[in-house]
Amino acid sequence: WPGIDEECKTATYAGIQIPNSLRDALHARGIEEPIGVQPLVMPDLAAGRSAVIQAPTGSGKTLAFLIPVLARLQPTIHLGVQCLILVPTAELAVQTAKELKWLFKAIGGKESGCWFSPQVPQDSAVQVLLSRSALWNAVRKDSSVLVSTPGLIDKEIAMLPALGKRFGETLAYFLASNINTIICDEADALFTSRFYRRLEKIVPAEFVINSIVTAVRQRYRNRPLQFIAASATANSLNISKTFDRIMELKWKKWEHAHLRIIPKFYRYPRERNEDDMEELPTHVPLPEQIVHAVCRLATDDDADRFKVNRVSLLTTIVKRLEGSVLVILPDALKVDLVRTMFERAAIDNVQKFREMTGLNRWEGRSTQEDTMIETAIEGMKKKRPAHLRANVDDSERAEHALSRLERFEAEAAAGADGVLLAKERDVRGIHIEGLRYVVLVNPSADEKRYVHFAGRTGRAGQPGTIITIMSPSETKLASYMEGLLTAQFQEWDAQAAEAVPWNKSRADVLYETRQRRTDEDLQRAGQELRDMRKRELEARSLRRERQRARQRS
Repeated sequence: WPGIDEECKTATYAGIQIPNSLRDALHARGIEEPIGVQPLVMPDLAAGRSAVIQAPTGSGKTLAFLIPVLARLQPTIHLGVQCLILVPTAELAVQTAKELKWLFKAIGGKESGCWFSPQVPQDSAVQVLLSRSALWNAVRKDSSVLVSTPGLIDKEIAMLPALGKRFGETLAYFLASNINTIICDEADALFTSRFYRRLEKIVPAEFVINSIVTAVRQRYRNRPLQFIAASATANSLNISKTFDRIMELKWKKWEHAHLRIIPKFYRYPRERNEDDMEELPTHVPLPEQIVHAVCRLATDDDADRFKVNRVSLLTTIVKRLEGSVLVILPDALKVDLVRTMFERAAIDNVQKFREMTGLNRWEGRSTQEDTMIETAIEGMKKKRPAHLRANVDDSERAEHALSRLERFEAEAAAGADGVLLAKERDVRGIHIEGLRYVVLVNPSADEKRYVHFAGRTGRAGQPGTIITIMSPSETKLASYMEGLLTAQFQEWDAQAAEAVPWNKSRADVLYETRQRRTDEDLQRAGQELRDMRKRELEARSLRRERQRARQRS
C-alpha cells in the first residue's frame, strides 16, 4: 500500500495488511472475517504470484483477487493501466467495476487523488469499457484499472485492415507501459470457445494477452507479470495449456525456459492434498444451503413453439413466491412476452435486467448519447477510420447501470418482493445479495452452466432455492445432474410454494441405474487420462531440470 502511512494500515485481513479505512468499510458491509477462498489465496496474490482460483460462486473470489491487486498499485512516472481485468460479458464488467469503485472509495486518498498517486483522480481510476467506440477515450484517461471484455479490443484491431498492424502495436504498447497484473475472471468462458476452435483461431482473450506480453517483451525489458484466472467451473487443463503458450511467448529462448512460471492452483473447498491442477475435477461442490427443486409440467411441450404452458407454470410459481426472484429465460424466449404475462397475473415490480442496468443499446440513454451514436453511425457510412469516429463515453452509462443495480440490491436485501428477468447469456454478470429464489425456465444438461445458474442465490452463506421447470421427458436430466454435482433434487409444489420429497417414477430409477454404470466407465477413462497427463507433466519437468543443469554448466 504505497502512499498510506504505517499507522493507518495496522489492520489485517486474510493474512495481508490492509488500511484501517478498508477494514471499517468491510465491517460496515457485514464482513467481519475472511470467507471462503480468501485466506487461502490472498497472501500469495499480494506477493505477486500467479494463480488459478477455483471456488464456488458467492465464496468471495472477487474480493480475494481485487484487494491484493490494489495493494500492489505503484506510483509511476507516467500514467497508464496497471491492472487489466478481462471478463466475458458487459454485465460482469459492470459488477466488477462496482466492487472496484467501492474499494477505491473505502480506501480513499489524498484530496481527490488516489492513495498510491495523487495524479490519478479517484473518479477515473477505474474505467469500464462497454463499447468499442469508447476504447481510446478510456485508455487515454488517467486510469489505473481497466475492466473490459476481450472482444472489444480484439474487434477494434480488426476494424482497420490497412492500419491494423500499426494500430495494434499502438494499443498494445499503451496498455503494456505500466501493466503488472492481468486478471481473467470467469476464465473458462474466456479461454473456451467452440466457434474459434472450429475456425482454428485463438480466442480473443488469449490474443489480447499475447499482444500485451509481446509489447512487454519487446519494449519494456520483459518485466515480470502476474496472471490470475478465476472461475467456479475452471477447466484446469485448458487454462494450464493457455498459460503454457503465454509463457512460451514471453520467454522464447530455450535458455530462458526456467523463467517460465507455472501458476499455482487453488481450489476451495479442497478435497485432495495434491497441488497438481490436473488431478482435480473441473467443477466444485455447490453450497449446501441451496435447495434444488424440480417443477414438472403435465405434458411434454416439444411441439409448443411459444412455450405457452411452460410460461403459464412459470407465472404460477413466481406469483406464490415471497422475496426477490431471478427468472432465467432461454435466449429464444422474448422477455417482453414473459413480462406481459406477469403483469396480467398482477405480479408487481417486474424488471428486465438489461433495461434496468441500462446496458441495452436502445434503452436508458441520454440525449447526448443519442447524438454521439448518430454521429458515429454517420462516420461509419463515410468509411472513416475507427480512431477518427465520434467516441461514446461509457462513464455516464456505467454510472447509470451501477445506480440501478444498487437500488435493486438494497430492495432485495430488505426482503422486498421483486422479479428480475434475465437471459441465460447474461447470468454470469448478476450478483445480488439477498436473492432468495432462482427459477430456470429450461433445464440445462451442462453441469457447469447449472453451477453458475444456481450460484446466483445462496451467496455468502445465505439460504437460497433454485427451481427448474421440466417436462416429463426432461426429468431424467435431474437424475443426471444429481450424479455429477452430488446434489439432491426435490419436487416443487407450485400451489403450496414449497419443496417436497420427489417420488420418482420407475423410468427415472432405471435411468439412474444406467447412468451410474456409465459414470463408473467415465471415471475409469478419466483416471487413465489423468495418469497420462501426469506422465506428460513429469517428462516436462524433467526436461526443464535438464535445461537448467545445462545452463548452469
